[in-house]
Amino acid sequence: MKYFSTIYKAIQLSCWSLTALLFVACTPITTRPKGTFTQELHARQIPISPVIDPDNMTLAGDYLVTCSSRCDTILSFFHREDLSFKGSKGIKGGGPEDYTMPWLYNGLDGNLYVRGFNQPNAVAQFAMPKDHPYQLQRIYKPDAELFCLNFGTVLDSLLIGYRQANNITLSVYDLANHQLLSNKTFEVNEENSMGSMQENKGIPAVTRKGTVAYAYKCQNRIDFFHIDEQYQLQEISTVEDAQNTNTQFNDPTGIKTYYVNIVGTENKFYALCRNGHPDGNNDVLEVYTAQGEPIVTYQFDDVAPLLYCIDEKKRLLYGYRYDMPDTFLIYSLP
Repeated sequence: MKYFSTIYKAIQLSCWSLTALLFVACTPITTRPKGTFTQELHARQIPISPVIDPDNMTLAGDYLVTCSSRCDTILSFFHREDLSFKGSKGIKGGGPEDYTMPWLYNGLDGNLYVRGFNQPNAVAQFAMPKDHPYQLQRIYKPDAELFCLNFGTVLDSLLIGYRQANNITLSVYDLANHQLLSNKTFEVNEENSMGSMQENKGIPAVTRKGTVAYAYKCQNRIDFFHIDEQYQLQEISTVEDAQNTNTQFNDPTGIKTYYVNIVGTENKFYALCRNGHPDGNNDVLEVYTAQGEPIVTYQFDDVAPLLYCIDEKKRLLYGYRYDMPDTFLIYSLP
């Protein structure tokens, strides 16, 4: 079975690589400026009951799922149609089917993926049928080298995610065969090795097309990659604003914040940029193709989310912010 799984994965990766090579053939690797086309988004506010205080959220099946390490019950399920509460699952603890250090991964196949099932590093895969969501299908147990991998996306059992330890790494891991396939390593400031204001600290996202974006927290920059046949991350392009970015990183108190979130869908990336402002009042949502070409920048009429998911079929953005703990935000995408 492992042999056939490997063959199947090689065929899938060849398809992604062929597509990415076509992208590269049409668009040479380059540094692009940010897009200038803007539109405005208007929020609808939907009351949340009960209050969930989530760490992150994702779409799976017909549900919006939130994960909160601060609540006794870890996962909460809301119907996509009206965001009505369906129920909660998963207990924080060390017993069977409990959660330790839980985190949601973005599943691009409709399933729900949750880290921390039974043990901190295990990844549980759940089917999400409409009437009875949260049906356990499989438990992946990655090696310890992937401990606490955050901001992850699962693409056909490949887990692409981020970790900050002695250095910053963007990892490609084969969950099905328990194998680390590649690491892209970024340097850290040794004087503040675990600090949040690192020059190369960022957030990754992945599209269904098999391309990867890495949005920098302290640089006004996003790098775009494709995964080649050897599972290495090969750069496609970079988008940046060299006139509005940090250039010195020695004093964390003077560093401005740029990208605070990014989400990948079928063939687009949605990146939330703070543009160096100290709060979230001027956040914008930048949309890019899978190859890193700017499409549109959305400005928020009143309130911007911090956590968000994108439903491209219904053209909706589901959002949440921590200073509005009893409210979901819904935006209709033009």
